Amino acid sequence: MNEPATPRKTALVTVARDIDTGRIIARGGDGMAHGILERTFFLREVHGATWHRMSPTVLPADQAAVAQLAVARLQAAGYRVEADAECATETTQDRYVTDGRSIANLAAAIRAAASRPKCPTGWRR
Repeated sequence: MNEPATPRKTALVTVARDIDTGRIIARGGDGMAHGILERTFFLREVHGATWHRMSPTVLPADQAAVAQLAVARLQAAGYRVEADAECATETTQDRYVTDGRSIANLAAAIRAAASRPKCPTGWRR
C-alpha cells in the first residue's frame, strides 16, 4: 500500500454514518478531497455547506468497505481524516486524481510512440 503523503494544511475531513438518516456522509476538505470522494461513490450535496453522501447505488452490505476505501484514498493524499469505527482504516490507497503532470507524461509517451520508425518491410511482430 501507499505511504501517507505529507499532511495537508486543510480542514479536517470527517467520514461517518449520520445518526438521523443512517447514510454514510463526508464533510470538510478542499476541491481535491471533493474529487477523491466523488470518485469513490460519494455524491456532492450543497445545502449551505458542501458535504457528500454515499451513492444509493452502493449496496448496504458494501457501504462500510466503500467508506474505508474513501478514507484510505484521502489519507494517501495527505488529508487528516476522522472516521467512525465502521469507516476507519489504517491502510492507504491510490487517490486516482489526474493531475497536469500525469497528463503531460501520457502525452509525451503517445508522441514518442507515434514518432518511432515503422517496422522494416517483411518483418512481422
